[in-house]
Amino acid sequence: MPGRALSDLKVVEYSRGVAGAMCAKAFADLGADVIKVEPPDGDPARRFGPFPGDHPNTEASGRFIYLNANKRGVTLDLNSAADYERMSRLLAGADVFVTDLARLDLIALGLDYERLGPVHPHLVATYSTPFGLTGPYRDYKGPDLVVYHMGGLGYETPWFSVTDPENQRPLRAGGYQSEYMTGWTAALASMIAVFYRDAYGVGQMVDVSAMETIADHIRANFAIFSHDISQLPESRLKAHFPWIWECKDGYISTSFTFQHWWDALKELMGRPEWADSEEYSKVEVLIPAADEVGPWISEWMKQFTRRELFQMLQENGVPCFPVYSVGEVTRSPQYVERGFFAEQDHPVVGKIMQPGPPVRMWGTPWSLKRPAPTLGQHNSEIFGEPAGRPKRAERSLPTVNGTKNKPLQGVRVLDFGWILSVPHCTQWLGSMGAEILRVESNAHTEAGRTGARASTDGVTGVNRSGPWNNNNYSKLGLTLNLKDPRAIDLVKELVATCDIVGENFAPGVMERLGLGYEALREVSPDLIYLSGSTLGVNGPDYEATGWGPNTLSYGGLISLTGYEADAPVQAGGNLPDYLIGTVMGFHVLSALSHRRRTGEGQYIEVSMAETVSTLIPEAFMDFSMNGRELGRTGNHVPEMSPHEVYPAEGLDQWVAIAVADDQEWRSLCGAAGHPEWSSDPRFATLGDRKRNENELDRIIGEWTATLPPRDAMHLLQGVGVAAGPVMSTFDLLEDPHFTERGFVIELDHPEVGPRAVAGLPARFSAMPDVAYFPAPLLGQHNDYVFGELLGLDEDRVRQFMDDEVIY
Repeated sequence: MPGRALSDLKVVEYSRGVAGAMCAKAFADLGADVIKVEPPDGDPARRFGPFPGDHPNTEASGRFIYLNANKRGVTLDLNSAADYERMSRLLAGADVFVTDLARLDLIALGLDYERLGPVHPHLVATYSTPFGLTGPYRDYKGPDLVVYHMGGLGYETPWFSVTDPENQRPLRAGGYQSEYMTGWTAALASMIAVFYRDAYGVGQMVDVSAMETIADHIRANFAIFSHDISQLPESRLKAHFPWIWECKDGYISTSFTFQHWWDALKELMGRPEWADSEEYSKVEVLIPAADEVGPWISEWMKQFTRRELFQMLQENGVPCFPVYSVGEVTRSPQYVERGFFAEQDHPVVGKIMQPGPPVRMWGTPWSLKRPAPTLGQHNSEIFGEPAGRPKRAERSLPTVNGTKNKPLQGVRVLDFGWILSVPHCTQWLGSMGAEILRVESNAHTEAGRTGARASTDGVTGVNRSGPWNNNNYSKLGLTLNLKDPRAIDLVKELVATCDIVGENFAPGVMERLGLGYEALREVSPDLIYLSGSTLGVNGPDYEATGWGPNTLSYGGLISLTGYEADAPVQAGGNLPDYLIGTVMGFHVLSALSHRRRTGEGQYIEVSMAETVSTLIPEAFMDFSMNGRELGRTGNHVPEMSPHEVYPAEGLDQWVAIAVADDQEWRSLCGAAGHPEWSSDPRFATLGDRKRNENELDRIIGEWTATLPPRDAMHLLQGVGVAAGPVMSTFDLLEDPHFTERGFVIELDHPEVGPRAVAGLPARFSAMPDVAYFPAPLLGQHNDYVFGELLGLDEDRVRQFMDDEVIY
């Protein structure tokens, strides 16, 4: 029977939202012993739907059931001295403590790190909050709507396809993306802190901000701003073709931003005269003419079904994916053959279908070992254990001189990553001290190094791309021409020195090169091999290729994203690429932890679409419980109202407001100078406000339009109502909270000099100075890699260079 990657870890979770529960779920699903601590009346998530038959039941919440399987559950009243002592005993035996409570609530309950750190010096304490534990906004409320828009993704949704800014307000993506993304960021950061403790002997506080997690998904923008600001769009207005196109039976997601894709599409359309004309034949002049050309392309697409376009375009090398509803995802032959969906046998709800593994670890697979706990289910079991929990044994550790900021020092990674997801994963690892060997080639330059954005101060070049430099710092660079068999031999020599290999080429590419997992494990039997792709490495559609954002459509998220009763739209930024890289990082470190205990390597397979599907579990649980297909609701949600982006003073200025309950509604009315709104029978209760939501949004919008967005935020946050401005990249770079937190850092690049790039969205109390260093020049470290690391003499290295093997 396969082992479990994190079976040696103990985690204590005390959460009220999604982020903390998701972080702890990541550990539980890989075998950690997770104890979920709830207050006597239960986690508030128990009161969040969906519910079977829409009948609220604290033991039947679809969200709670999904987030808390594989955990044991206890209840404690932390205001009681006796129960606080029980909590302290749980923490004494734990490796990680996870929470998403607000800072002031943590202090009130004695769960802040100032209280826990001195008592539990080996504990990793991970705090996920809307804005982090420091900075001017640290005590502001920030549900999904607010942080999604404050972090920059809302400004870009719909993805730069706005033609009527006044009536096309910024949107959130479907589901509750900021909360799940923050949970995954916290999980990876927690694993890094566990490795830090194992390396240096101390625990620490991990501070994860949801706002920075969202900003991480527009991270390239910060580098573009610094490298070549002319490449950064100044507004939300439509700047190129949409990603989502209507067809005969729904919508598809496609992109033809490269010349060979446009040439292939022209052939499929029968080479119409207009497409071969001088003004439209080249993609660089085609994109600015999107408004003129788009309707002609659209008319052609409407002749075909989603499946016909998917097959036709994919067969000709053009990225294309159908926009699937949640129900269609469950019936997808690709998902069915791969067995993605799992069944949880819950003691109250019974057998229920839920999303399965976000990542497939072949040696230590994801599994459902136990259903989500009923309230207090394991009190007797856990509190009956001797002394609550056994205290961790002290270990002798080596003396470490100098700065202690490289918990992954000694780990070596061979990085074949392409564009974003795997490179972002290895960027995390490299910044934590792992040695990343970034494999590139002059024969086929990585797309991120070329193209329109590969410039600094208006000068183009392969070393001058802001996005590439932003996603590849903390790595060493080497070049190999993989078309030459001698280069393949060199790769195998390198693999023999490495712990991890990462790649996200199209399925089959590495195997055809002789560099697949089975071939490389012969060279290094304990190798950890990470492979990412759009849909996985098997199934009827596995050969489909495309960008990460295309997979949002196949995985169901785009079907939930858009204005109410309108067409689906593309989510902003590079969602889901950087999130995929973060999820990859967590699983790679989990596999590394397992290998350190057992000596076993393994293959890790990531289907981007499947990972996307795990980000909208409420929709799948509702479909499973009630057979209901959720639609697009804009910024509205069933559990809050008002919950919308409202116009503010100024051109295309907006403020996001989310009212959680009737008390907050009364507070908003008072702050707005309209206390009479709260007693208006149309708005008195949540049900009333939902029934009259259009009118409610109108009157609030008339009020907010008289205020600058930051003034509205401070006014409403001052009375306990979640609110925040919709921020662009430019706004974020001027925001006092964002700048004080230091998410954007400066690195001195060897060719373009000191430039701003995005850092990583986590803060470590024991590691305030992360070991960042600038991205490599193309082939910059060839001498080190082939001379020092492999021990080749200078003449042989020179011969390989002359023969364009090292090239």
